[in-house]
Amino acid sequence: MNSPLLSVQDIHTSYGAAPALFGVSLQIQRGQAVSLLGRNGMGRSTTIRTIMGMLPLQGGSIVFDGHRLGHQRTYRVASLGIGLVPEGRQIFSTLSVRENLIATARGNGPWTLEAIYELFPRLEERSDNLGSQLSGGEQQMLAIGRALMTHPKLLILDEATEGLAPLIREEIWATVRRLRDLSQSILIVDKNLPVLMDLCDHHYVLERGKTVWDGDSAALKANMEQVQQYMSL
Repeated sequence: MNSPLLSVQDIHTSYGAAPALFGVSLQIQRGQAVSLLGRNGMGRSTTIRTIMGMLPLQGGSIVFDGHRLGHQRTYRVASLGIGLVPEGRQIFSTLSVRENLIATARGNGPWTLEAIYELFPRLEERSDNLGSQLSGGEQQMLAIGRALMTHPKLLILDEATEGLAPLIREEIWATVRRLRDLSQSILIVDKNLPVLMDLCDHHYVLERGKTVWDGDSAALKANMEQVQQYMSL
């Protein structure tokens, strides 16, 4: 098998003096969609922040597309080809939709303004609106479009459907399915097991900062009771 696009091996990190990760491991092959599961506070977003260089790697290793991460600045990690759609969206509220998209455009690739507008027609309708004038669902579409404008080798979605109305959530999931069908590599943090079981190739479960279970969708279905115990309060 070819080397994975992303290999995270037994990583450790902390928030100051407070340990947060105690041995997280996961792999993503090129073209795969992978889920990162677990309750809030179990280390999912911390894992993403460590991958992105927002938190220091204190043990283990992170290799992305042949490059060792862990001591790289966040902008350098992004320039290597990781596009992050962060929890809370974090769009530029004082820039227009078009300006938000152009601000992150990098190099040549498939994702142009026209391609993003084709993916999200609502953004084209609101291209001159400020980020602060968009609904939550429109802001999430913009956050995804902004990440795609960097032509990422890996797209990370951190709680991309949280707090959205059901119809908007389904629109976001339909977009993620389309990206998967285009062979976009994706790492998804979410709690919707039925959707993720259909969408993703492999799944990892975190509990108290450790990887405690992983398997493909068939294994997830066969071990649903065990996985749901890790997901429940």
